[in-house]
Amino acid sequence: MFDIGGRKDWWNMPPLVDGLVRAGVPRISSKYNVNEILEQGGVALSKIQSVVWSRWYYDHIGDIQQFPKPTEVVVGPGFKKTFVPRYPVNKDTPISNTDFEGRNLREIEFDGSLMIGGFPACDLFGDGSFYMLDVPGHAIGHMPGFVRTTPETFVFLGGDVCHFGGSHRPTKFNPMPATIPPGTPLDGPFKAPCPCSVFTACHPDQANARTSTYYKVSKSKGSWYIHPEVAQKSVNQMSEFHADENVFIYLAHDPALITICDWFPNGTIHDWKEKG
Repeated sequence: MFDIGGRKDWWNMPPLVDGLVRAGVPRISSKYNVNEILEQGGVALSKIQSVVWSRWYYDHIGDIQQFPKPTEVVVGPGFKKTFVPRYPVNKDTPISNTDFEGRNLREIEFDGSLMIGGFPACDLFGDGSFYMLDVPGHAIGHMPGFVRTTPETFVFLGGDVCHFGGSHRPTKFNPMPATIPPGTPLDGPFKAPCPCSVFTACHPDQANARTSTYYKVSKSKGSWYIHPEVAQKSVNQMSEFHADENVFIYLAHDPALITICDWFPNGTIHDWKEKG
């Protein structure tokens, strides 16, 4: 499992998380934990050998205590140094000691011997099916996944490298077309075909509106990026994936995916390219 979302009883997490949510999230509600969704879909939790945390924020780490003890937790570089000791020994951490009682915590090391799309990579299972990528800037140990869906196609599970499609589109590799073609799913009142000027009119860089992204990583105080300049470089590097017709970019907080993808247990993402 890559990320297990937010737990429905987030208020039972360490006090740091409780304060963070109450101060910064107007409303949050989860009916089910991911472990419950898996079981409702017919997947026994005993079959889950590893849970990857792309980062340590509460909306990605879920409730690991609901998974059997043999299920390991896989984290990115710097995690152990930053979050050991854990709560309640250290009260300023979002990670609880009880999360790892009797459970293996595996921290990935990137030695630079394998690179994918310009990012240091690790072949998680040693069979070329699932790679972890070292994508810095957003959070300590931020670690997206790179999943082989067919022998030639992949999905980049971007985690929180950025939060909006407009943060990595359009680019010089894939410019916005002069006309949005028929059959393109558009939000709200927009109907395809339509001129791209409908969208480029609000672009902050008018001279390069069809070839440059709409948003940049926030440098504001209190943003979700620990190193904004590094994070922006990571987003820029991700444009290589966007340029490859065999890679589908899947960001953790992209709402457009809700209407486009088949959701568990009603389908898989393996045939994403075939489905357009």
